[in-house]
Amino acid sequence: MMTLNIGLFGAGIVGGGVIDLIQRSTDRYKMVGISISIAKVCIKNGNKQRDIALNSPGVYVSSYSDILNDESINCIVEVMGGVTDAKDVVFEAIRRGKHVITANKALVAAFLPEIQALLAANPTVRLILQLR
Repeated sequence: MMTLNIGLFGAGIVGGGVIDLIQRSTDRYKMVGISISIAKVCIKNGNKQRDIALNSPGVYVSSYSDILNDESINCIVEVMGGVTDAKDVVFEAIRRGKHVITANKALVAAFLPEIQALLAANPTVRLILQLR
């Protein structure tokens, strides 16, 4: 069974939807040989009330390095928006051998050559761009 331990960057509307989708779909993933869990969620404001709850023993953190330095996390989902911080997170995740899932078209458009170079230097890493 393949295991995806996810570090999620962003817990707003889109991040909440990602959490909900993953938690509702774990049985479907298991049917195709994938164990998936949300290990950590990086948020800006720990005091902000959120309507999302983690079913798994995931942890809310406020530092990017809490996810990027965690060797047990092998995939990051970036839904924080913007380009500057998202670039730092995505580039560092690729450098550290973590797969990346993002819907950030602005990031990819602005930095495609650099992203391609990073992926070429880290051939086991996959970047999934979810456009919808």
